[in-house]
Amino acid sequence: RSLVGSEMCIRDRHIAKWTIMYYLCCENHISYEAEEMVKNLTKVGSSENLNIIVLKDGGQQDDSALYYIEKDEASNLNKLYSWPDELDMGDSNTLKTFLNLVIREYPAKHYALMILSDCGSGWQGICRDTGARNNGIPLMSIPSLASVLKEVTSSGGKKIDVVGFMPCVMGMFE
Repeated sequence: RSLVGSEMCIRDRHIAKWTIMYYLCCENHISYEAEEMVKNLTKVGSSENLNIIVLKDGGQQDDSALYYIEKDEASNLNKLYSWPDELDMGDSNTLKTFLNLVIREYPAKHYALMILSDCGSGWQGICRDTGARNNGIPLMSIPSLASVLKEVTSSGGKKIDVVGFMPCVMGMFE
């Protein structure tokens, strides 16, 4: 895949070695970190063997964006995939929709999922979205996260090789 201007051009259904998916849930006090992460990822950029796809929600309303990361550029894919401009990143359906889209559209031999959030809360959940209207529960529960991963991978039939968590308060003594 390559981007020309704002249009996506599909060369052929090339299968990359890796597709790395970043899920940046930052509609909270770490929204600046999402901006920095996207900027840093453009220093690397995607290549023939690497797709870098980012779903980011920052601290403002209507600032959610789906990006294809190229060298020196983050190309917004919201219009291409009819992606909304505001998301509830604490909703497990948002994560599931993101993963399914990326796995379908950016095929690879290996996949990595990196989740950035300001709040891990250990066993209670991850991905606090302070702007969400999810019945007062601002976190994606661990059972919900597990269910999404199980469904997206067809119970392990299609692997996500690496899952990384980057929230604060992630570790617990237990």
